[in-house]
Amino acid sequence: MAEAMTDQRIPNYKHGSEKDFVAAISDELRKMRWHVQLNPRVGSWRPDLIAGSPSGPIFVVECKFTRSEVDFSTIDYLLTVADNLRSQDPHVAVHPVLIATTPVRGIVERVSRDSGVQVMQASQGPTALAKRLANEAEGLAKS
Repeated sequence: MAEAMTDQRIPNYKHGSEKDFVAAISDELRKMRWHVQLNPRVGSWRPDLIAGSPSGPIFVVECKFTRSEVDFSTIDYLLTVADNLRSQDPHVAVHPVLIATTPVRGIVERVSRDSGVQVMQASQGPTALAKRLANEAEGLAKS
C-alpha cells in the first residue's frame, strides 16, 4: 500500500493520499469546465482519472505515489486503457498521462516517451498539473 505523501514532497498540497490528490486535480479541471470521471471502468481497467477537455482531447491519468521507481507495468497499463478508449471511438484523441512522486528514469523514461505516455511530477501540485493538462489540450487542439 502506498504511503501518504507529506506536504514537503508535494508543495501547496495539504492532503496525504493518492485518492485525495487525484480528487484535487479533478476539482481543478472541473473548474475549467472539463468533463471528469474518477476511477471509471474502461473494460476491465479502472484508471485514476479520465478527463475530457472542452477542446476535445481526452487524457487517461494514472497517479503513482510510491517511494520506488515506476516500472513498465504502469506504462503498459496506461497504453492498454488508452487503446481501449480509442477502440470505442477511433475519432477521439486519447492521451495517456502518468503522474509520479518519483522520477521516471532510464529505459522506463525512454519507453514512456517513445510510446506517447506523458510523465508529470506530482511535486508540481494539483493546481499546476491541471493547468498543464489544460495547456496540453489547447496545444493538441491547435495542431
